[in-house]
Amino acid sequence: MIHLIFNLFFFIHPIYISSTNIIISDENLEIKIKLFRDDLEDGLRDFHGLSISIDNLNKIEKNKDLVNKYINNKLSLIINDEKINFFIMDYSLVNDVLEIYFTNLRMHCTGLDGEGVKGIIEDARLEDLSHFESCIERIFQLGGSLPNDAQAFIKMSGCEFLQLPKNPTDMKAILEKCLKAEQGAIVNWNKVCKMTFDKDPATYDIAKDILMEEIEHESWFLELLYGRPSGHMRRKFPGERPHTQKHSRSLG
Repeated sequence: MIHLIFNLFFFIHPIYISSTNIIISDENLEIKIKLFRDDLEDGLRDFHGLSISIDNLNKIEKNKDLVNKYINNKLSLIINDEKINFFIMDYSLVNDVLEIYFTNLRMHCTGLDGEGVKGIIEDARLEDLSHFESCIERIFQLGGSLPNDAQAFIKMSGCEFLQLPKNPTDMKAILEKCLKAEQGAIVNWNKVCKMTFDKDPATYDIAKDILMEEIEHESWFLELLYGRPSGHMRRKFPGERPHTQKHSRSLG
């Protein structure tokens, strides 16, 4: 039995609108919340007693823990009388509409070995966010648009949505899922590179830099899983994005 309690309403618009999609399968939990950025800022201020700006992705990343605490307080998910806590996995901000994705994947890399794996997954996650920011402007420049439905977006990508394995603390299974996601991204960005080479230099420049980071991510997970040397050194800081930084200036 699932009880959902929603309290994502604020005090600036006559009508307050937010949407929440929840997918539960086996032991996996995925949540997507869509709401207006300024509404969330007001809610954060009332809840934490602080003036918090989240008008760009760099500020969202900086205040992620405060957003996470607020959402967990205002949205309760209770399954079989047990309250479920969830954690921000990813987010996007387009035209002042904020989409936040929650899961409980990285948090399940537990134990002494898990601490190092958490850092590597976080490096890959932040750079994948940079990949989204790197290409979104070019999509609109070319007259394109983004799907309104996140599930439709996932189906278009041809990649499996990253979620917990049946044993949520099976680190090998988590890494295998991460590896599969990176390999799917490599296939897609290879296609974009081949499609745009010598035809669309601007798009090709973005695609080749994203592809390079995806190849690096794949090599990290291959090394962790199979001991294959990758030449990997940890990033200087989380979200360094050495190849795509120039394309994702909004991240700082």
